Amino acid sequence: MQFPIECSVPWMLVDHMIDSQNAGLLESVLIPFDIYNDSAQHALVVLKQRFLYDEIEAEMNSAHGRQRAEGPSL
Repeated sequence: MQFPIECSVPWMLVDHMIDSQNAGLLESVLIPFDIYNDSAQHALVVLKQRFLYDEIEAEMNSAHGRQRAEGPSL
């Protein structure tokens, strides 16, 4: 089962930051991204589940790509 990217928490955070045009939200958006980073490391190192790591990485890359394409200049 695959969920639409718009249901992704990182995507929603970046979308909100872009819509609000408030570059000050960047720090608040980065905190949950750090949690995703920790989750990806745990999936790869502790659980030894590459597919789970790949899913987390793809979700983050989609959100990051959106921010780079449409986000405010910081």
